[in-house]
Amino acid sequence: MFLYQGDKDEQIPVLASQLLLQRMCKTGGFTAVRKVYPGQMHVQSIWAAEPDASRWIDERLAGRPAPNDC
Repeated sequence: MFLYQGDKDEQIPVLASQLLLQRMCKTGGFTAVRKVYPGQMHVQSIWAAEPDASRWIDERLAGRPAPNDC
């Protein structure tokens, strides 16, 4: 799973994605990477993350193993 968030998100606290990743890692069975985009608000983070998200998807489709922050 590719988790992303802007550090200026005005709708969801940035801590929420960190806690989600920690819970996923603790539970086990997940492969997840988290990226926080400096200066980006909730909607802006979509555009900031697009190159990384596209690369992440392309790498999975190419059969490369997913990075894991756990």
